[in-house]
Amino acid sequence: MDFTEFFTQSQYIPRWGLPAWIAMIITSILYFLLLVKLRPFGISKKKAVTIWFLTVYLIFIYCGAVLTRETLDKPQMRLELFWSYKWGIQRNGFKLVLEILLNILMFLPVGTLLPAIMEKPYSNMWILFFITMLTGLCCSCLVEILQLFLKCGLCELDDIIHNVLGTAMGYGIFVFAGNRQKHIKG
Repeated sequence: MDFTEFFTQSQYIPRWGLPAWIAMIITSILYFLLLVKLRPFGISKKKAVTIWFLTVYLIFIYCGAVLTRETLDKPQMRLELFWSYKWGIQRNGFKLVLEILLNILMFLPVGTLLPAIMEKPYSNMWILFFITMLTGLCCSCLVEILQLFLKCGLCELDDIIHNVLGTAMGYGIFVFAGNRQKHIKG
């Protein structure tokens, strides 16, 4: 599968009809205007845009991982740690690597944007790291639990581990970008 096939035929891209896309876009624009114009709690415009982007992104993750998937006959769960690695090595290594990378990349923005929103109230980087990681873990667990109860995917520990790893890598990008910016300003 080449790059263009991935985005046109992939199971990871939500397959919404035109009305759903229009509703999502209109709702996103209204939410954006509400945040930027009203700026609740006196937040800055930059923080309002970051909150908007993170919220829309989390909704997109939820829709892509839960709502747009086909309903299965029964709930699917696999709690064996790293079972997908064993399966991938035996069957199709490329598909496994792609799935792991996508699960990591899917939560990278969470690890980058969330600390940017919370940076001022939590100046201690360890508290910020803990809250970011806990949020990434909770969001990932929510997706997996919803997939289990709505019978629309495989609930597995491997996905949670990859999502949390993506959150941690995103946090690393946030810290690295913040330190670079301090050096540039200083």
